[in-house]
Amino acid sequence: MGFKYRSPGVKIGGIRIRKNKKGYSISRKTITGGRKTYNTGTGKTTTTYKIGIKGLSYQTTTGGKKSSKEKGNEMSLWVYIIISPFILIYLILKLYYFIFKCVYKGILKIILPIYKDYDRKLKQYGLLDYDDILILAHKALTLDEGLRNKFQSRYKYIFEDECQDSNEIQGKIIKLISKENNNLVRVGDVNQSITGTFSSSDPKYFKEFIREADNCFRMDMSNRSSKDIIDLANRLVKYVTKEFNQIECREALESMDIKTVPENRGYK
Repeated sequence: MGFKYRSPGVKIGGIRIRKNKKGYSISRKTITGGRKTYNTGTGKTTTTYKIGIKGLSYQTTTGGKKSSKEKGNEMSLWVYIIISPFILIYLILKLYYFIFKCVYKGILKIILPIYKDYDRKLKQYGLLDYDDILILAHKALTLDEGLRNKFQSRYKYIFEDECQDSNEIQGKIIKLISKENNNLVRVGDVNQSITGTFSSSDPKYFKEFIREADNCFRMDMSNRSSKDIIDLANRLVKYVTKEFNQIECREALESMDIKTVPENRGYK
């Protein structure tokens, strides 16, 4: 039994350099998991393809005295060709996972210390931001019966406009205050909701209120715009709710046919 010394070499990135008797071998991994090696002494370039199935391999050697050298068999090459699309799909999925993992966790790692410092500064100086005001107001009304009774007695009639841009906790606060007298009117248009793209508001809370309300009145006339503008808006809504090719987006708007207010007549 003989002993053959093989230099461990050095690695620079994905490139490995080893010294041998005839010079240096420079190799790098290929996308298929194999390795491509160039020998400076012999001038040969060897490419090894690995399929990931034990016993199957394919290798070609070019340069030097022989122009081509192959190891393996024809079947192993065909197997490689057949399964290569699946290898590609696997690599794409792995790339997507890597990007998601790095970007998602990376953003959280950046934001979390900033938010912690921001929250500590608020408490240090006795300040509240808008979210704190809503959360603490709801908490106070829920836990403090005297405070809750005070506001229920003060506001016997409550009217809220632009309800489509309210969030869940705002709805809970109004519901608590109006619970005793049950005189709450909420007005909105789900097709005009815009703040949901950058805040916690969502027109679904207004829709839920409509389903639970004792009475609901649909206001389907407008005197703010000319007939051609209203007709265009109606056509857009109809296209989104009935014809838009992405079915899951059709519920983004509510089907409604707006009419113009008749001449010399106020809204009724």
